Amino acid sequence: PTNALQSMEVMTGAVPAEFGDKTSLVVNAISRSGLGQHKPTGSFATRYGTFGTVGALGDLSVGGDKVGNFTAFNFERSGRFLDAPEFDPLHDQGKAANLFNHFDYKITPNDTLHLNVLLARNRFEIPNTIDQQTLGQDQRQLVRTLNLAPGYLHTFNSSTLLTVNPYYRLDQVWYDPS
Repeated sequence: PTNALQSMEVMTGAVPAEFGDKTSLVVNAISRSGLGQHKPTGSFATRYGTFGTVGALGDLSVGGDKVGNFTAFNFERSGRFLDAPEFDPLHDQGKAANLFNHFDYKITPNDTLHLNVLLARNRFEIPNTIDQQTLGQDQRQLVRTLNLAPGYLHTFNSSTLLTVNPYYRLDQVWYDPS
């Protein structure tokens, strides 16, 4: 979710060798953290737009010098969820929700553990053309995502940093044909 980003660097073209054989695009995204927050902070916003689009997003950051936690959530429902092929949206409703959590624990001044958890769910209709609409086609898709990313950082000195970031991602996609 965009409200979980602290900073983002986009590299295009010839990227540095540290990113391996990537040839066109690398995105280095840094998530927000509650580490160093000495009082809870957060935000909440709602929105409404055309095609019955409603949404809500919020975040909460709490923590201190040794432990921090940041949580963000997003929800959206729209009557024009995907880019429909017709001017009028035909069979194009959808909902999306996600929850992101970033937990930090500073073991020593030079050692930090963190854990990122992302849960996401999208349920939407596949847009119809006018011909498909008259045939009564009703194609739908459900996508669920789980992403776990623990990490360890050790600072040796001002120019040397060890970072270990394994991850696990599970995407489940169900497609309901008409």
